[in-house]
Amino acid sequence: MPNSQRKKSALILTTLLVLSTLAFSASTNAEGTTGRTSGNEDITVALTSGTKHIERDSSFTLSILATNLDMNSEYTLELSFCDPQYESNWNPTTQTYEYTHYCYDIIEHETIDDVDLGSGNSFVSTTITIEDPGLEQSYYDSVTNEEVESGLRNSTYVLYAELTIQGAPVTTNSSNAFVLGGETEEWSINGLSNVLIGSNLNIFGRVDITSTDQFVDHYQVDCGIYAQGSSVAATTASSTQWIDYWGGHSFEVSIPSPTTAGTHFVMCDLIRNSDSSSMGTMTSEN
Repeated sequence: MPNSQRKKSALILTTLLVLSTLAFSASTNAEGTTGRTSGNEDITVALTSGTKHIERDSSFTLSILATNLDMNSEYTLELSFCDPQYESNWNPTTQTYEYTHYCYDIIEHETIDDVDLGSGNSFVSTTITIEDPGLEQSYYDSVTNEEVESGLRNSTYVLYAELTIQGAPVTTNSSNAFVLGGETEEWSINGLSNVLIGSNLNIFGRVDITSTDQFVDHYQVDCGIYAQGSSVAATTASSTQWIDYWGGHSFEVSIPSPTTAGTHFVMCDLIRNSDSSSMGTMTSEN
C-alpha cells in the first residue's frame, strides 16, 4: 500500500475511534445525569389550609413542594397512608404542649398512586386530590391463600412521602396529622334537674366518638338551656377545651339559669376547634 494511502486509512481509523469515544462518553454522561441527586433535595407535603379532619366519603387536597432538585434528573413522589407517632414539647409562651407527628408504620395495603414530578426544574409545587380509601375490611382469598386487607379504620393518620430517582430513595417527609372520620357515638349526662332562677345548672358527663384522635385537634362541649318550643338558647356555657389521645372524654359544664320560669330542655354539642363544626348533638327531655 502506498504511504499516502496508509496515512489516509490511519486518519479515518483515528477519526472513527475518536467519534466512538465521544459517543460512548456522551451516552455514559446522559445516564449519570438522569440518575443524579443534588444532595440537597427537600420535600414538604401538607393538607391544604391546615386541615385536621377528613370526613368519610369525601376527597381532600394535598400540597406538595419539592426544592433543591437536580434539573437533569427525573423525580417521582411515592405516597402512603401511615400510622403516626407523636412528640410533645412544652411552649413556655403559650403555656401549652405542642404535638408533632411523624410516620411510624406505613400501611402497606393503602398506598397512593405515584406522583411524577418530571425533570428540568429546580423546584416543583403542585397539589393532588386524594379520595377516601373506604372503611377497613378484610377477606380471605382462596386463590392466593392470603388474607386481603383494604381501607382504613376511623383514626389518626399522616401521609408519608418518599422522593425517588429511578426508584432510589432521595429524601422523605410526613404531612401534618389528620383524623379520618368520626362523629359522636354516645352521650352520658348527669346533673339534669330542675334549677332555680339565679343559680347554675351543673352537668357532667362523657361523650364518645367513632374515631380516635391522637393529639390532633382541640374540642369542647357547648351547652344551652332552651325554653320549650324555642330554637334559641336562653343561656349557654362551654366546657374546658381539651386535646388528648382519645375516643371518649369526660366533661363538666355549668350553665346559668334562664331569667324566666317555665319548662326548659338542655342541648349540648361536641365542637372541634379547628373548623368550629359540631360532631353531634345531645338533646335532653323537657
